[in-house]
Amino acid sequence: QVTATVGTLSPAIFALTNVVSGMLASTPGTLSFTLTQPATTLPPGQPLSLTGAGLAFNLVASTVSGGNWLSVSPTSGTAPASLVVSLSSAALQLAPGSYSGSIAIQSAANQVVVPVSLTVLASFDPPPSAISFVAVSQSPTPQSQTFTLSSSNHPLPFLIGTSGGPWLTV
Repeated sequence: QVTATVGTLSPAIFALTNVVSGMLASTPGTLSFTLTQPATTLPPGQPLSLTGAGLAFNLVASTVSGGNWLSVSPTSGTAPASLVVSLSSAALQLAPGSYSGSIAIQSAANQVVVPVSLTVLASFDPPPSAISFVAVSQSPTPQSQTFTLSSSNHPLPFLIGTSGGPWLTV
């Protein structure tokens, strides 16, 4: 990927594909999906373009974990071709976390593997955007404040930030 900016104009982004004559190539080189649980609908499929004039190909979608959540259509054809990579309904059952898979594209000339990542997020009611404490030096500690954060029985990582030193405990 190359980004070019001229003067004060908005940058233009170009995707470059190194195509060797007689070889199969794909664009983009990687794909990623995000899903927030609990989900009832899947995100839209993403395009995958194949180049390599006249090369017949076969495709296999595979996943490392989480079951059979990845699909591609069509699963065979002749390049150049436009494919659609999508999530299957099995993705709707996945717990929050990171999942990986790939699309293996095989031709008589070569094989291309396109990595695919899936990030499943947990939904939750957002906490307050800020909690304020007022304290006077040499006075008693301000009263503690509480808020609840939950994510449907799935781990929910969080980060607490302060300024001015380590004065907050959680």
